[in-house]
Amino acid sequence: MAGVGRDLATVREESAAAAEAEIRRAQERVAAVDATFALMRANLAVHGERTETLGGGVERLAEQVAAGRAESEARAAVMLDELAAVREPVEHAGSEVAELRAMVQSLREENAAVRTQAELAGAVAEKALAAAERAKLEDEKAQALQTGQTADGTGDHMTQVFREILGLAAKERPRPLHTPVEAAAPEPRALRPGFDDESAPMAVIGTNGRFKEMNPSFCRLVGYQEHEFAKAAWPSPHDRRHYAEQQEQFSALISGGLERVPVQSTFMHGQGLMVPVIGEITAVKGEDGLPSHLLLRAEEPERDL
Repeated sequence: MAGVGRDLATVREESAAAAEAEIRRAQERVAAVDATFALMRANLAVHGERTETLGGGVERLAEQVAAGRAESEARAAVMLDELAAVREPVEHAGSEVAELRAMVQSLREENAAVRTQAELAGAVAEKALAAAERAKLEDEKAQALQTGQTADGTGDHMTQVFREILGLAAKERPRPLHTPVEAAAPEPRALRPGFDDESAPMAVIGTNGRFKEMNPSFCRLVGYQEHEFAKAAWPSPHDRRHYAEQQEQFSALISGGLERVPVQSTFMHGQGLMVPVIGEITAVKGEDGLPSHLLLRAEEPERDL
């Protein structure tokens, strides 16, 4: 019995020792688990702080992006306003430049037409001066011949003397710097029925604006022969108020955009007076269907009874 008691005591001791060892291991495992949980809590805290920091950075970045976008939109709006403010004067300046170019072109055409009219007036003045000189000379000769005729039969001798005197006076008279030479008139063209026999003034105008043919009524209206008025052009440079409009009408007639337009123009007469030309211009088409020339039909002027 004593041996059994010792065995039991030994088993108890061993059991107690094993239980204590198991408890220590369990405590160690629990301590390790606690340490792991503590480490995990610490890691979670660190990660939480990092997450909060990252979230704050994202929010700040979003705020910066929003602020930058608002600033960019404000700058863009200012730039658009500046562009709109600059575009208006630029467009206005462009329209003014176009108007100036049109005015310069119109002035050039007016100057060319005025130069042509001046040449016509100069030619007429030269012809009138030459005719006046001839008439004066003939008048002086006639007076000298009449004075030299006497009743005693000495008229022939006196006529010869006066002729010599007139010859000397003509030699001593200063000659003009320029003696106008009248150009020979071209051969008259063949008369055309329905044009030259019309009582109404009619004229043919080429596609370059120059007068090509005129019937006798139109020649009487402007005071020029047909070949003398060939330097004149339509529209007339004397119609400054309507010159630009008439230029547009002429272009439309030549291009086929218009068939006829009313005319109320003014030309310089061969005697220097201003003559109104009122009527209508019609585009006359050729075989190709395009306008080949223009036909001006004017009203007959009122004549004093």
